[in-house]
Amino acid sequence: MGKLPRISVITPSLNQRAFIDATLRSVLEQGYPDLELWVIDGGSTDGTVERLKTYGDALHWISEPDRGQAEAVNKGLARATGEVIGWLNSDDTYLPGALRYVGEFFASEPAVDVVYGDAYYVDRQGEVVRPYDTRDFDLTVLAHECFVCQPAVFFRRSTLSDVGLLDPGLRVALDYDFWIRLFRKHPPVRLPRFLAASRMYPENKTLGLRRSAYREIVGTVRKHYGFVPYSWSHGYASYLWYRNDQFHDPRRASAPVFALALLAMAWYNRYNPRYLWNWIVSSRGFRSELGKARARRPRQTASQIARPEGKE
Repeated sequence: MGKLPRISVITPSLNQRAFIDATLRSVLEQGYPDLELWVIDGGSTDGTVERLKTYGDALHWISEPDRGQAEAVNKGLARATGEVIGWLNSDDTYLPGALRYVGEFFASEPAVDVVYGDAYYVDRQGEVVRPYDTRDFDLTVLAHECFVCQPAVFFRRSTLSDVGLLDPGLRVALDYDFWIRLFRKHPPVRLPRFLAASRMYPENKTLGLRRSAYREIVGTVRKHYGFVPYSWSHGYASYLWYRNDQFHDPRRASAPVFALALLAMAWYNRYNPRYLWNWIVSSRGFRSELGKARARRPRQTASQIARPEGKE
């Protein structure tokens, strides 16, 4: 194994005083020997900047207005000097030992440019809710669902030369758009380890901007794949009909949702009849939709989830 690469972690932040310390400690307490941590703050007014000042030389930070999360991450990418990049939002955390595990893998596999691991969803207090639905890499499946958890992805900085930066025009699907572009040119390796925790609570963007998220996802997959899969049409239809957050209150299937999803899919793909075959394959028809609704398993609670042995 070669020398451990320098890892740069970029943390965009705006008024996340409640979570920023947990995020920063999860990075700094990794004990990784060659670490660079950049916090790109968007001009917080809630005491975040005062907390950043207490860390002294342990991290680098700036605080100035920006146009959103994508621009903040791009500022960090422009400043990072590490060979390997990690992007950790200011309410998420790394699990113990994650950076050394990632660094050792990159050192032993110089031909690999991108990796991702498993992750947990946690609540506001940091308690595990359930594992993220991570899957083995498949570029086709990526059109139907984003199966990689953003803080559990690491990539070589050199990939930016042919992939580019994040799209500052996106507020919610900025990571999904970037993964599609990155993975097409640099197929990732899935690591058999839990690396990160993604915090879910009503005020975060994923849940708080659900409609905007679907609109951006629809535009993203249509841009990159040329059509909008049934999975996203159904998810959007379920949200529009029931107005549920689809995390604490899972996606629902019903006759109105089924009809609305088909109408949305026909509209999104009006110049591409591919959606008809996609619907047949992925949904297995109306009967399957109602069957899934009736047979849906109850959601696990945090107390029912045990962390896999050997995966901290």
